[in-house]
Amino acid sequence: MKKLFIFCSIFFAIMVLSSCSGTLFQPTATPLPTSTKFPTNTPMPTQTSTPLPYDITISLLDENNIPIEGGKIEMEEMFDFNKRIQFTDSEGMAMWSDVSDILYHVIIFAQGHQPTRERILLDHGVNYFEFQLSKDPNGLLVENELDEGESILYIEDFQDRQQDFIKINLGWKIIEEEFNQGNYVLDLDHRNGVERGYFIFAKPNITDFIAEYRFRYLDINYSNWMNFAGIDFRDYSLSTSINPQRRVFRLMDFNMGGTSIDRVVYSYAFKDGAWMDVRLEVIGEQIRAYVDGKQIVNFDQAREDIPSTLEGFSLSAGPGAHLQYDNIILKQPAK
Repeated sequence: MKKLFIFCSIFFAIMVLSSCSGTLFQPTATPLPTSTKFPTNTPMPTQTSTPLPYDITISLLDENNIPIEGGKIEMEEMFDFNKRIQFTDSEGMAMWSDVSDILYHVIIFAQGHQPTRERILLDHGVNYFEFQLSKDPNGLLVENELDEGESILYIEDFQDRQQDFIKINLGWKIIEEEFNQGNYVLDLDHRNGVERGYFIFAKPNITDFIAEYRFRYLDINYSNWMNFAGIDFRDYSLSTSINPQRRVFRLMDFNMGGTSIDRVVYSYAFKDGAWMDVRLEVIGEQIRAYVDGKQIVNFDQAREDIPSTLEGFSLSAGPGAHLQYDNIILKQPAK
């Protein structure tokens, strides 16, 4: 009996321990890790590139592919008509930086060449344009007007239909010469005027020079004793005088602002509508003048003083005169 009790006690103890062991020591299942989604990348800000500015380079060449120096280029914006003006350098180049529009009218003037009008469309960055200009048969090319050692001080042939005088007064206009299509001249009509008309084309502070120009009378028989035309320089004037009594060229000396004295008077057979080519050489005390290659003045006692009242080199038309001027050149003589 006692043995049975011991056996049962042991058996019961084993059962209790087994039960406790199952509760206390049974391994807990480790849950599978929750999969974490890959992180969403925040997009980088889009890089906005700064657009390149519009830059322009224009090159002017003549018919022989030689760069044209001093060419005037006007760029006119298509929509607001603002003008940008540059002159070509010794390499025939003109440049503009950071312009705002993309479409321009380009107007090109170069001495002795046909005026040209073009339209250009720009891309961002540097835009290069090359224009080859044709010679104007009625224009003056600087290189053709210079002898050895001479240099140009002023040149005007009116082929660009513009004038760049320092000063001009009274009635004038630039017109196409009658019966000579394509040639433009300066027309001064003072037949009904009572004042002298003139234009100043160069500053007065030049003592030695060579001046060349051509002019003609229209309606030369218009009756007025003040019918004159000429060029003023230093304290002198090489002028015409057309009236019923005489038709002459005169070298007038204004005697430093006083009354004028005729130093030379030369009778000339003026013809209505006929062009005359004048060349005036003033060097030191010498004044030489030629008309159509014939010498009309040889004066060697000229003063070199320039009066303070002289505004500059001027060409004039007196009351009663109807004149046209063309191909005006002022040169520095060779030394």
